[in-house]
Amino acid sequence: MDNAIFSQNINHPGNLPEYKVIPVRSWRNGLAVRMPNHLGDAVMAIPALMQLKKIIPEYCGLFVITPKGNAELYDALPFVDKVIKLQTAHAMWSKGERKEIKQLRAGALVVFNHSPRDVISARLTGIPEIYGAARRMRGILMTRALKFPQRTPGNPAHSHQTMRYLAISSSLGAPAWKGELPVFTPKVAPEELSPDLAAICRHRKLLLLAAGAAYGAAKRWPENNFQAVAKYWIRHGGIVAVLGSPAERPIGENVCTGLPQEKCFNLCGKTSITALIHLFKAARYTVANDSGLMHLGAILDTCGIVPFGPTDFTDTGPITEKWKILCDKVECFPCLKHSCPKAEKKCMTQLTASRILREVKKFI
Repeated sequence: MDNAIFSQNINHPGNLPEYKVIPVRSWRNGLAVRMPNHLGDAVMAIPALMQLKKIIPEYCGLFVITPKGNAELYDALPFVDKVIKLQTAHAMWSKGERKEIKQLRAGALVVFNHSPRDVISARLTGIPEIYGAARRMRGILMTRALKFPQRTPGNPAHSHQTMRYLAISSSLGAPAWKGELPVFTPKVAPEELSPDLAAICRHRKLLLLAAGAAYGAAKRWPENNFQAVAKYWIRHGGIVAVLGSPAERPIGENVCTGLPQEKCFNLCGKTSITALIHLFKAARYTVANDSGLMHLGAILDTCGIVPFGPTDFTDTGPITEKWKILCDKVECFPCLKHSCPKAEKKCMTQLTASRILREVKKFI
């Protein structure tokens, strides 16, 4: 194996202090949790959500507040009692949304994003206790705001983002997370998907490729490398599905160009979160950029590999050791830029297809 291919155990506190435990004073009907907006961040917060469920009294509920686009993620988690869908992610809660949340009579709210708007909106609903990170001057409106230490990008001794969410849940008395992953049970069965998607899920040798990344072009592994992996997989009897958003459909087309239409499918913009869950569960392997899809595949306990270039795997690497990381720490790693300042993307272009194929071949 290439020395630059490795797995990562994220379950360590790193530079996080040991916060004093101060339990919720009155649960009323339960606990509301404002989950992060972006899919990757939302997935990394799910272990903390799991741990919070363990301290809620039996007669109380766990209520998730989330942008509507992520609602199916929590609908598939049996331990979530109700999902409140926000029509607009980056805005104050509407009058109707505040009314719905107020009717829950939650005794406390945990805020896993960094927006002051959500704290102000929660105050307008009358939720008595609010907990989260101290960010952007919102701490004065919160019951308790945890101050996290500064991270040094690329320092593996510091905490992973998942551990920072878990620090908030632990400060309320939630037990330590031991690395266990949740069981997702979508309300729609795989055979109830569209005929095309159901057929793809049934194939015994499915490879998933996530060649896009909403963060920016800098962390996208070259499309011709994804195509090389797809060619190899198809040549050995498999089929390939390229995943992504509607905006990433041209990327999917580039990956599929020249490959058999009955073997390579561009599903960018054609999959709900429910469909994505079933596809990941059905797949033998996944190659993905550092993206929300990578995080979703990892928390579903699947196997895969992710090439890391400008972003920091010590902060946002996959949540499970079943996923491998390919990274060469070039002199500018991690720059955290959306586009390469030198326009050469050295950190990604030197991660050749042959290096990832060494891992893929183990599944052939």
